[in-house]
Amino acid sequence: MFDFEDLQEDALLVLCVRALTNEPGHEHDQHRCFIWKGRDFNESEANQEVTNVQEFTSKVMEQYWGCKNPEG
Repeated sequence: MFDFEDLQEDALLVLCVRALTNEPGHEHDQHRCFIWKGRDFNESEANQEVTNVQEFTSKVMEQYWGCKNPEG
């Protein structure tokens, strides 16, 4: 759960949402990942362990779902 006020202009935020496939009416849901990259986000000043936004997003998804490819 988040508010739009949480979307800071100098931040990169990744929100992972699990599919609700075990609930009636949600059998075809898919896992989703929403990415907010604020207009003032400076990739070069970000965490030096991650080389780019795509790599960071992949690491977040792997930590959240426990695998690199959540569909698998």
